[in-house]
Amino acid sequence: MFCSAGHADESATLARTDFFEKRIRPFLANECYESHGARKQKGGLRLDSRDALLKGGDSGVVLMPGDAARSVLI
Repeated sequence: MFCSAGHADESATLARTDFFEKRIRPFLANECYESHGARKQKGGLRLDSRDALLKGGDSGVVLMPGDAARSVLI
């Protein structure tokens, strides 16, 4: 069966989204949102939205998409 590059990209994106929603978001919600959520942002770091997560906090960027080794959060 032939799979176009667009379909492969879409499948990879869906797989990453599924992984995030099932594994990462629950962890962040249980362990991090109390100190880094909408009500409180310890160290200026908010972890409850993608934009805020990518922005980082007072100490700078904590997540480098595609580069776990440089991602302080990881």
